[in-house]
Amino acid sequence: MYYIFFQPQNNNYLNYINLDKLKHYFSLKNMQQLNIDTSENNIYFVWFKNFAFIDNKITNMYYKKNIFCINNLLNTDCVTNKYNLFFNLKKYFPKNYLKFTQNSFELTNNTQYKEGVYIVRPVLEKITKAQPGRCKDIYVYNNYDTFKIAKNVLLKYDQILVSEYLKNPLLFNNKKFILRVYLLYGIINNKHITSVFEEANIFTAKDDFINDKYFDNTIHTTRIIYTENDYLFPNDFTNSNINNCINSNIIYNNICSICNKLAFILKKNVKLMDNTQNGFYIFGLDFILDDNFNVLLIECNRNPSFGIFKDELNMNIFHDKIIDWLYKNVFIFF
Repeated sequence: MYYIFFQPQNNNYLNYINLDKLKHYFSLKNMQQLNIDTSENNIYFVWFKNFAFIDNKITNMYYKKNIFCINNLLNTDCVTNKYNLFFNLKKYFPKNYLKFTQNSFELTNNTQYKEGVYIVRPVLEKITKAQPGRCKDIYVYNNYDTFKIAKNVLLKYDQILVSEYLKNPLLFNNKKFILRVYLLYGIINNKHITSVFEEANIFTAKDDFINDKYFDNTIHTTRIIYTENDYLFPNDFTNSNINNCINSNIIYNNICSICNKLAFILKKNVKLMDNTQNGFYIFGLDFILDDNFNVLLIECNRNPSFGIFKDELNMNIFHDKIIDWLYKNVFIFF
């Protein structure tokens, strides 16, 4: 039996999961690693580290082979596309979708100004780029003038999503933050499986939160480069960091409840690739909490950069846990 790991050229160790432990697992199963140009037609396992960097010729070459398992599924854009995500939540859960996501609508030429504070972002660009829409042309409007500016700039895109802006976020060390949660979804032995990883990255803004400074990215944008240390939920979700009394179990259970809704949408839409017997995918979900501890889903990332850390030791410990999680939920069935 054979396995393949495709290593993208842009292979920054901080951005992708460390696969040494997984390779060791396959070697214990007497499997051999194949080169990228192999002529072997029957492959046990294929792992593409990050689909954003994969050439179509390579994917087409492997998709024509007989693959026992691959870390990919078709039609995942039912949740990874921000527009599809919101409207699928609205479609399948019409009575309560606004309890776990911000209200959104599409921006068009005919969209009229609506009072409030909104974040406006492109979903897909007319001209395809390496990473369309990422941290680019994202606007906040809170009056008619800023609405016109956002509309004039963003209408060059094919699809623009407008979402209500959360004005009362829960703060972590006085900063706005998100939880990066990892959701595993797969079709294994003809059964749909779902699992939520027990830990989540905490990414904060750079500066302390000030509500009305909507155009200051250091206050309102959460990124790993702004986060001072390697923080994880639930261990670092303490009263001193949050400055409030919380029950992380309740928050985790609410996150799992939302993930179950995503799993419902995925089950309705995704399917295995041709010539594959099993497939799975790990999504990176971004959640924000309001100051009443309500959990709100922001987006579902297709290439989540598993466990980004500032410290390599912390990263390796986290990656080992991710691989163990895969064993228990995917490879145990083989």
